[in-house]
Amino acid sequence: PAFSVVIPAFGGEVALRRALLSCAEQTYTDFEVIVVDDHSALPLHPVIEGMGDARFTCVRNPENLGAAASRNVGMRLARGRYVLFIDADDVMLPTRIEAVSKCLDDMPDLLLHRQFRVFDPRPASFAYEVLPRASMAAGDDLAAFAFRNGDFYNMNVFVVRRELLSTVSFRHGLRLYEDQAFIFDCYAASKRTIVMDAALSIYMDDDREHRASRSFRDAEDLAAF
Repeated sequence: PAFSVVIPAFGGEVALRRALLSCAEQTYTDFEVIVVDDHSALPLHPVIEGMGDARFTCVRNPENLGAAASRNVGMRLARGRYVLFIDADDVMLPTRIEAVSKCLDDMPDLLLHRQFRVFDPRPASFAYEVLPRASMAAGDDLAAFAFRNGDFYNMNVFVVRRELLSTVSFRHGLRLYEDQAFIFDCYAASKRTIVMDAALSIYMDDDREHRASRSFRDAEDLAAF
């Protein structure tokens, strides 16, 4: 396949089905989906098998390893020329892979795009914004731009050439902002990076207490990052 989509998952079957459906509805079809079940209480194989799509596979960790290590597992199994990511509780817009594919003629190592951040999906109180909030201007330093005003990138907007992953992986031990650390490690190793001014994913930023971004905010986790 041209692309591999890696999805780490721990429970959350309903949200995972939504994420998988957003993959199945892509207008570009030459891709595989690798779901890494991080030792959920109920195995997630039935959810993936229920999609009835031969492009979708699921592997199960023998123990709970966390999102970073699970993404590393998926990256090692990826066969595509480029690897994309989506979190199990977020979604891709139908044209995401097609839009990305049109920007890869020069074989960049790294591509970043924008995304919608939805705060409350209920129709009566629906609210969203686009992240990063401002477009990147010519001459902007990517590292500074990515963290400006807290508008950092996460894995939903990240595409990396698989060859780069032979030298870069997620850092073990990080429970907070492990995705930003990985993006900057890839950026440091990248010889050519493209930034697209297009929102192609949806980050569902709800108030669930078990989200890692809310659970791991003590001094130890911030110091590790």
